[in-house]
Amino acid sequence: MNKRKHYNNINKVIYCDMDGVLADFNAEPDGINRYAVEEGFFENLQPLARNVKTIKQLIADGVAVKILSISPNERADGEKRKWLRKYLPRLRKSDIIILRKGATKSVYATANSVLFDDYGRNIREWVAADGIGWKVKADGNIADALEVIINL
Repeated sequence: MNKRKHYNNINKVIYCDMDGVLADFNAEPDGINRYAVEEGFFENLQPLARNVKTIKQLIADGVAVKILSISPNERADGEKRKWLRKYLPRLRKSDIIILRKGATKSVYATANSVLFDDYGRNIREWVAADGIGWKVKADGNIADALEVIINL
């Protein structure tokens, strides 16, 4: 029997990065040189299925989930929003926060917030601002991290 995981008891705001956490940015050849200029780059990234599934479940269970992503330009903003509509259709538009490259994510950190991100600097700044940070590695599964975080 396949039991569905429930997250109704999470009383924290979950912030989740996109690239490298939900969307498989790292699988793209030469992605670092393509992302700011190639039309369709973000829109066509493949999902990291286990993490997307977990975020879908959090949203379904009524957990406060916000996407906190850095983008190089307005074209990429639109592509990221399109990707999110495709893979996380129940996510509210108001829960999508897209910042420009160089912005600091930690301005959103509170003692009751968690950031899932693949960039160590973002995690360090989030924790320094009193939030809970969890660095997602290439093969990471945020569902495993939630088991630890639920009771913090």
